[in-house]
Amino acid sequence: MSVLPAVRRSVAGYLRPVVLLVATIVVMSVAVHSFSGESAVFAVLEQVAMLGLLALGVSVTMVAGELDLSIVSTAVVAAIVGAELSGEGAAVMIISAVAAGVVTGGVQGYLIARLRINSIMFTIGTSILLGGLAYVVADNKPVLLTDFAVSDPFLEQHGAFSLSSIIALGAFAVVGVFYGLTRLGRHVYAIGGGRQEAEAAGIRTRRVMAFTFAVSGGCAGLAGVLASVRNGSAAPGAFTELLLPAVAACLIGGISLRGGRGSVVHVLLGVAVLGTISAGLAVNGSPESVNQLAQGALLLVLLGLEFGAPRIGRGRTLLKQPTLPQ
Repeated sequence: MSVLPAVRRSVAGYLRPVVLLVATIVVMSVAVHSFSGESAVFAVLEQVAMLGLLALGVSVTMVAGELDLSIVSTAVVAAIVGAELSGEGAAVMIISAVAAGVVTGGVQGYLIARLRINSIMFTIGTSILLGGLAYVVADNKPVLLTDFAVSDPFLEQHGAFSLSSIIALGAFAVVGVFYGLTRLGRHVYAIGGGRQEAEAAGIRTRRVMAFTFAVSGGCAGLAGVLASVRNGSAAPGAFTELLLPAVAACLIGGISLRGGRGSVVHVLLGVAVLGTISAGLAVNGSPESVNQLAQGALLLVLLGLEFGAPRIGRGRTLLKQPTLPQ
């Protein structure tokens, strides 16, 4: 019997993003008649290969009670590293880019924990630093793949999937299993739920933080190299427009800003919501400004529900309390 409340809480945590996703699909299907079938699913899944991986990286730091704002710059640097090694084949490209992201993120996480620096301020600085490094390494111009043949498998469509979306979904599965079933993964949730309590319990904060940001960097590296393979090049200054949507996808999916709560399923749901909106409006021929307005309005409404509703409820409770006689 004691298991039932936990199951109910778990199901309730997914209810809002699932309902939101269903509602978004229904609205887009009605408003945009051509947005349906396998092509629509393919368009949404393609969002997972870039936006989804960036959101996944951001989410693991949010669960730990931190926020990695350098993820886009990490993706750019990793993409350039991968593009420079494209002559060695797709496998070497991907492994090198992911390794570059893991090292970059791991160093940041260790320094944040070691120096007890606010992660937002620290990663803003490293984002600027990495962005400048990308321009230096790329010599202020896009880095073209030395072997364009590596792009061919990634441009093929397999039903509703591409090789990029399959790899990205595989990354989601690996991160989800690790965080859900390993001791180190549980420590990330413990730190996000209460840093001082976790340290008092003997959890090694520096190691956990380094690991968390290493995962974030690895996700960024994978996102960057997949984009460079598909585009045939890696450009410094790319992906800047994806940082805020990545954070928004986490919040829409149900990742808590307070830390200690959320899963990869929440991220997937949030990405699917934004991906459905973006793909539907693109099919309809709407400008990007309309897409940004729709996503921004949706995020504000959800934030209002999360932070405003509890305060309104507490206010009503206080108003209903009887006043003491004078």
